Amino acid sequence: MSIETPRIFGLQARFYSVDGFNKFYFGYKDKNKMETCVEAGCKSEHYDLAFGKENKDSTFKCPKTKEVFYGKGNIPAKTMYIIEMRKRADELAQQETKAALATNVTEA
Repeated sequence: MSIETPRIFGLQARFYSVDGFNKFYFGYKDKNKMETCVEAGCKSEHYDLAFGKENKDSTFKCPKTKEVFYGKGNIPAKTMYIIEMRKRADELAQQETKAALATNVTEA
């Protein structure tokens, strides 16, 4: 993705993405092509996790279930696998805790 303004009196602003970094550029270039600019960038894997597109170029197959996991944005597939396994373990623990508490309440 890239958004760029036309140069006006040598000034230009750009917003673009490179290797998972979102960058903003604001600069001036004179007729001799001498440049002065400010460039800032940020990278957020949390943003990729929430809004990134599935990356079919990055795959990981679960050794136990043979389920295939894909990367998301710039997050590798193996990391997506780890996140999913952690989610599933947390959900299972919550279910078992609720079941154990429900049993103890009825025994009292």
